[in-house]
Amino acid sequence: MGKNLKGKECGAGICQRKDKKYAARFLAKDGTRREKHFSTLQEARTAL
Repeated sequence: MGKNLKGKECGAGICQRKDKKYAARFLAKDGTRREKHFSTLQEARTAL
């Protein structure tokens, strides 16, 4: 479980970066780990 800058839980595979964007990590179909960046937490949750 990742955390935001205030220390609260964001959810599995989601963390907040120092530039206040959210990073969502996931496993792609080819078996590689991918990371996408979003400006809001809701966008990151819907992407996963």
